[in-house]
Amino acid sequence: MVAKETAGVSLGDSRLERRFARIVGDLVKRPESSFPLAAGDHAALEATYRFLNNAAVTLEGLIKPHVAQTALRARTCALTYVVHDTTEFVFTGDKIRAGLGRLQAGVQGFRGHFALAVDAAGNRPLGVVGLETIFRPKRKVAKKQPSRPLQSKESFRWHQLVDASAKQVPKSAIHIMDAEADSAPLLGKLIEGNHRFVVRAGYERLMDTGETLSQIARRMVTKIAIRDVSIGPRGKGRAQSHRRRKLPPRAARTATVHVAARPVVFAGPTKKAKVTAPLAVNLVHVFEPRPPKGEKSISWRLYTTEPIDSEDAVLRIVDIYRARWIIEEYFKSLKTGCAFEKRQLETRQAILNSLALMIPIAWSLLLLRSDARSERPSSPLTTRQIRVLRAISRKPLGRRPSASKTLLAVARLGGHIPNNGDPGWIVLGRGYQKLLAAELGWVAALQNL
Repeated sequence: MVAKETAGVSLGDSRLERRFARIVGDLVKRPESSFPLAAGDHAALEATYRFLNNAAVTLEGLIKPHVAQTALRARTCALTYVVHDTTEFVFTGDKIRAGLGRLQAGVQGFRGHFALAVDAAGNRPLGVVGLETIFRPKRKVAKKQPSRPLQSKESFRWHQLVDASAKQVPKSAIHIMDAEADSAPLLGKLIEGNHRFVVRAGYERLMDTGETLSQIARRMVTKIAIRDVSIGPRGKGRAQSHRRRKLPPRAARTATVHVAARPVVFAGPTKKAKVTAPLAVNLVHVFEPRPPKGEKSISWRLYTTEPIDSEDAVLRIVDIYRARWIIEEYFKSLKTGCAFEKRQLETRQAILNSLALMIPIAWSLLLLRSDARSERPSSPLTTRQIRVLRAISRKPLGRRPSASKTLLAVARLGGHIPNNGDPGWIVLGRGYQKLLAAELGWVAALQNL
């Protein structure tokens, strides 16, 4: 799978392109390993570092083939979701890494803002269709500043990624965003561009009725439907950021929620609401009237362009928003399955180029796991990989194994014990490494016959 995602990288130098192919091959065999382990020897390691720090090599150029392949997959789907979200990449240690920015508590790192395309039929990940990176200055900026133009603000990344991802997916695609994306300028941009969207409300707003969003939501007590939804766990995180304080840790559980919906119109220009023009959207309110003792009630307020003229239509919007969680799994695949944050690199350019190498590998791991969870009848692996896996697996594997059986077979190669529950990213990464190494040996043996 990864070979197709990286084929066609053009670096303007055949030597760089050959080195790129070699590095990707090494990483695919050992996705969770450090660069020294993946390279195998000192000469290959030095060549890898020279490649990553070469001025002619850029993140944009390296991910271009993967974005193109993702766009092709998106065009074959009846409906595509584009899930937007931001994650922090943290690089610990005392060593100063040139060009990295400031995160919380003086930690070095940067923010990656991703657009992940997803097949709406089964929420199957298709790949990355856009990426923006944000490097904050080393020193904190004073909170009170004169009003700045939108283009100079960190939030402008949402606007940029809408433009970039929209070029890669069909016009009918639905953009899904969490509460961090709640801004009148962004919603206005989406509406003006005739983009379909589901965006979670994150701020208080004044509506044209003179009521606030909260006041309107409190009056939406006439439920359209009741539904049980699975709520994922939320850990403490690495830092108690402002966003984390708003979203405290929680355990996984099933919540019984009520769903209501109605059209709303944002108020006209006011200093408080910061709305430049009236905006008409549909509001879907998902609320939990009786949460378990000690648990915070679930409350989602979703702005959308999707119709709300029936119970099925409204429940569909809830399901669309729930597809957002798949990008969280993609981030885990990058950070744990591919161990991106553990890369011992010292410059911004090398770190970004290594991220570009990991992006399609993380997608392939996520696809393997996603297909297994959705109980797809066929495996996402190639015919040859299935043949190799059948030969080296300790347990019998049929000629056409399901995605779930394939996942367990790969995880067993990584040391997974069934009694421990579903395979984690680490054992899946190890198993994938062993499978691809065995595949290379298989090909070499056939060539020598």
